[in-house]
Amino acid sequence: MLNTKDLINRRNDNESKECVSFEYHLPVENERGMKTYIPVYFRKLAEKYWEITMVSKKSNIGELRAYSCEYIIPTNNMDLTMVAAIGLNNLRCLIAEEVQYKSMIDFCIGDSISNML
Repeated sequence: MLNTKDLINRRNDNESKECVSFEYHLPVENERGMKTYIPVYFRKLAEKYWEITMVSKKSNIGELRAYSCEYIIPTNNMDLTMVAAIGLNNLRCLIAEEVQYKSMIDFCIGDSISNML
């Protein structure tokens, strides 16, 4: 569960003093079973509009992939942990859609070459 202390490198607007950007380091386990962290960046675009950005690097297959999406929060004065949770959920849905697409390609390739190898 996200805690306020997990949201780092916060930057506030000079005039309004509202938070306009912050980071969260997502804990993940790499290919060797070691705990690593993927930096996730949050940036306020407008009153209720935020952007989440993450760059994922999978070294064993040489893949570098950037993910970014804009999202809306229900209220402007929302707790930052909820701003992060909503953004992470949007990112999760984006990645799940990609996984589903790649699974479909995997199935189609398997179907195309069945009984050939």
